[in-house]
Amino acid sequence: MKEQLKNKFLTFESQLNGEKKSALHNMRRASLELLLKEGLPGVKSESYKYSKITRAISKELSALSIGADTPTPIEVNDIPVAFKPGYHVFYNGHYHPPSSYQSDEEQLRITWNDADTDSLAPSKEQDPFELLNQTFTRGTLTINVCRNAIIDRPLIIVHLNDASSCGVLSSASVHLDIGENAQISVIEFFMCQGKNSSVANSCCSAALRKNANLDLVKIGEDTDQTLRVDNTTVNLSDNARLNSFVFNASGKMIRNNLKVNVDGQNCEAHLNGLYLPAGYAHIDNQTTVDHLQPNSQSNELYKGIITDHARAVFNGRIFVRPDAQKTNAFQSNKNILLAETAKVNTKPQLEIWADDVKCSHGCTTGQLDKEQLFYLQSRGIGKKQSIGLLLKAFSGEVIGSIRNKEAREHIEHLTEHVLTMPDHE
Repeated sequence: MKEQLKNKFLTFESQLNGEKKSALHNMRRASLELLLKEGLPGVKSESYKYSKITRAISKELSALSIGADTPTPIEVNDIPVAFKPGYHVFYNGHYHPPSSYQSDEEQLRITWNDADTDSLAPSKEQDPFELLNQTFTRGTLTINVCRNAIIDRPLIIVHLNDASSCGVLSSASVHLDIGENAQISVIEFFMCQGKNSSVANSCCSAALRKNANLDLVKIGEDTDQTLRVDNTTVNLSDNARLNSFVFNASGKMIRNNLKVNVDGQNCEAHLNGLYLPAGYAHIDNQTTVDHLQPNSQSNELYKGIITDHARAVFNGRIFVRPDAQKTNAFQSNKNILLAETAKVNTKPQLEIWADDVKCSHGCTTGQLDKEQLFYLQSRGIGKKQSIGLLLKAFSGEVIGSIRNKEAREHIEHLTEHVLTMPDHE
């Protein structure tokens, strides 16, 4: 696989048209060297033990092309009309201005550039797929929200992989810089078209300044051929507030890595997620909340409904450092299995080095409550409708955490569509 990565990089280099001496390209080469030294996670990797995505990618790698750009505008038909005003498109990992509609918000500065090579300097501490992203990146879409700005309309980012003609390996990168007292909602859509293999490897970083507020919603609408890894890192300063939501219902193998560094006082981090794998889908959510400063709180709730031969993985870690006194940190993972062949691996973790804290974590996995199902049926409600009501109530608790009305309604629609398919009757 290392030899294949070298060859892919040589092909990628040949497309750069004189960029080989740029600072960004030096970072690419350094990332490749470290990646080849450290390697992608194998079967002995504790973090990836239930999601053998490296093995899955290695089977497809030789047939994948580094996502080609297109000079012509493309129409993203699957985006709901409510989100159409002002969105930005990544096509096969490349930012695509011809298909993007710039927002008219004066307090937003959106640029496509060669990225901050200092902040992206490769490190052994990074997830290996972040190194892979940096190896093949063309740059970073940087979104700066001005100080004191209140952005009412959500900013939409669309990641579209086009695997119609051949398999695709894409590497998209986004950076959010939210100024002091600023507020914004960002919604990312992950999509794929075509019947060939698609490997999407995206990275998102966000810096929240003092009193900043970010709502970050990620919606995966992948195909059965999609292998996807999304790495997201959020840094919180004093009084900052993060409200995140991750939704997935399909994909050959999906891996979401979310890390939140609570590096300020009086911060709030609310992490929520819903996953509904069916068929042979595999969805893996890994979250890390690192409390570095005192007097902050984090709340985490991830729920899953798994059926058929699908598999779900959840691993949530909370660190409370010695200086992070007066920390409140809560984590919960709840799962419903609708078939005997469905599987879930869940592992909530707490590591606490402070003594004046309130922390808890837990997980539950089981089937639908037979007594509740019997109660509904005894009131004249059919079995199919009764199951639907229970599942809607189960998912509704976490969906209700989405503050943006359009995003909430869209996820409700996607959830209803998945849960009313014949396989879930």
